[in-house]
Amino acid sequence: MISRIITRCSVGAWLHGEAVSAGMVMAADMSHRLGWIGEDVLERTRTLLQRANLPVVPPEARIYIVRMICKDR
Repeated sequence: MISRIITRCSVGAWLHGEAVSAGMVMAADMSHRLGWIGEDVLERTRTLLQRANLPVVPPEARIYIVRMICKDR
């Protein structure tokens, strides 16, 4: 769901796979903040995606994307 919102927010500038990458990092970051995963898992996720030359941050501010997710439900 996060990748769909990111794709929509990027107005076609990103491919779906790029949006999935940024969404994975956002989900890992949230999981880390909630104490569900360690910082090592967060950094490993980010590093692996960066090595694949994929984006790890969304094109818009996170708060905007979170609002869109809430409205999408």
